Amino acid sequence: MSGPDPEIEQELRRLKADLGMTQPSVPAPNPAAVPPASRPQPHKSAAVRPRLSIPWQAKLLFLGGCTTVAVVWVANLPFPFVRQAVQEHFPVLLIPSYISWDYNYRQAVPLVEQAKQLINQPTTFADLDRAKGILNQAKTHVEALPVLFPSHSTRWYWHQLSFDQFRTMRESVGQMEAKLFQERQSQTLLSQAEGQLDQAKTVYQTAQSQAERVAATQQWDQALNQLQQISANTLAGQIARTKLNLYTNEHNRIIQQP
Repeated sequence: MSGPDPEIEQELRRLKADLGMTQPSVPAPNPAAVPPASRPQPHKSAAVRPRLSIPWQAKLLFLGGCTTVAVVWVANLPFPFVRQAVQEHFPVLLIPSYISWDYNYRQAVPLVEQAKQLINQPTTFADLDRAKGILNQAKTHVEALPVLFPSHSTRWYWHQLSFDQFRTMRESVGQMEAKLFQERQSQTLLSQAEGQLDQAKTVYQTAQSQAERVAATQQWDQALNQLQQISANTLAGQIARTKLNLYTNEHNRIIQQP
């Protein structure tokens, strides 16, 4: 059997070329013509960051600092048995407490003196209101001072202060609080007595019967007696003594009217 006719094969190739059925040949790429950025890059492993190494001296210094802070904090706890033990063996550890006591004492001194002057020599009730605020500030500083501690413990730190002064200041604040409470009670009694006087006076003057006048007179007398019983050592008592004669004269004048 003979092979295909060359003429027929040439005619078929010509027809395929006319119909576009043949694929154009693609030339092989030239490596020299490809830009460097387009060339495939070899895989690079991620750079390993160097591990931060802390010197052992720094670690030891940090640990020592934390330990020192903890020891000082425990030594200055507000417990007498802790402070006494520390004071006997390592008093220098109590320097933070000494500094705090020194500060609070110096802050409390002028406040206590100012409050004492306002409470012992008030001219108006506004002075007592002001004294209360100042006394509260002083009390905040006084409460920061130690209560139980040997008086000789801070001689090496303070030369002119002692814990006896702390105790005296604390007692002074307590006395002023009691005095201020008495002033408030007297002020309340004065306000109540004056209100009863005005009410009794109005009821008596508008009474329609003798029985109403008698009841108003009794209430009036009770209010005058209440004024007399207010302590003369208080500002309200002094005001009551000043007004008592005026109220008594007014009472007698209205009662004696026909």
